[in-house]
Amino acid sequence: MVYVSWDKCCSSKGEGGIGIKSAKTWNKALLVLHIPLKKDTSGLESHSLMSVGGKCAAVLGRLLTKDRLAHMGGSQDLTWFLCNSSNEDHGHLFFACHFSNRCVLLLQHKLNIYFDPRELAEWNTRGRRFSILIRKVTCACHVLLVYMIWQVRNGARVNFEVPHPRVIVTQAIKDIISKFWARHKAALTNLDERWIGKLTAM
Repeated sequence: MVYVSWDKCCSSKGEGGIGIKSAKTWNKALLVLHIPLKKDTSGLESHSLMSVGGKCAAVLGRLLTKDRLAHMGGSQDLTWFLCNSSNEDHGHLFFACHFSNRCVLLLQHKLNIYFDPRELAEWNTRGRRFSILIRKVTCACHVLLVYMIWQVRNGARVNFEVPHPRVIVTQAIKDIISKFWARHKAALTNLDERWIGKLTAM
């Protein structure tokens, strides 16, 4: 029997694959593509920004962390194995754990924007001094970071390897910027281009 890698299967037919769409790639892409960048004077702009924070909260509420599995009768050991200092729940896993906290601090340092990530939706309404694109990129990066921390959590349970926070943050920014740049390059202001230039140069 001949085994073919999943990456090869997800390649286009022209590249020798069979054109299967990668769920991982689509998950990341949809974090950006569902948000319109055009400014809407009817108030939809504010709504679309708020929806990012809402979706982040929705994702956090549905992930099967150990505390949720315990309520379902499926998990007995509630300890978060990466730090062994607290139970694995949403608050600790994504915000209070030293690993997650370091990821968030690194991300915000690179963005040069600081706020409590648990108040992402509220920050959208208070951050009017930032351009539309900067707010959208900031929100998308934080949402993707949560997704990537969850990937690290699942991967570490199998591979016993945890990537450095800097690697995770750099990849999150790279993924988000590349998608925004391809989709909204014509709509960027000079300020947006300088801000993105600083991010990509780090």
